[in-house]
Amino acid sequence: MILTSALACSITVYRESRGTYLSEQILVAKVIRNRAVEQNITLVDTIYRSGQFNALSGFKKRAIFKDYKELLSYYRIDDMESLAMANLACEFSKQSDAKYTYFTDKSIPVPSWAKKMHKVTTKHFNFYEVRK
Repeated sequence: MILTSALACSITVYRESRGTYLSEQILVAKVIRNRAVEQNITLVDTIYRSGQFNALSGFKKRAIFKDYKELLSYYRIDDMESLAMANLACEFSKQSDAKYTYFTDKSIPVPSWAKKMHKVTTKHFNFYEVRK
C-alpha cells in the first residue's frame, strides 16, 4: 500500500482535528492544500516538512506499507469513523475558496508571527490568512 496525497491529507486532518466539526476539518485540509500550492510541493511533502503539522511530529516520512492495517497502526489510528470524516474533509476542501495557510488550537494565545494576519476563529481553532 502506497501513501497517496489523499490518504496523507486524511491522516493529517484526523490527527490534527479529530473530534471537531466537519467545517473545521475542511479548513484544516484547506490549510494543507494552500501550503502545498504556496510552497510548490506535493501534499505529502508539505505534511512531512519540518515544523508544518504538530500532530505528525515524531513520525518519519514513510510511503510504503504492507497493508492498510499496518498504515493504521503506524499512525495510531483507532477511530475509523473519524478517519472517514477526515477523508470527507479533504475531498470537500477541494471546493473551498478559503485562503488560510496557518491554524492554531484556539486555546493557544495568538503567536507573534500571526499578529498581522487576518484571523478567523471557529469553536476549536484560529485560522490565519496572509493578506497582500
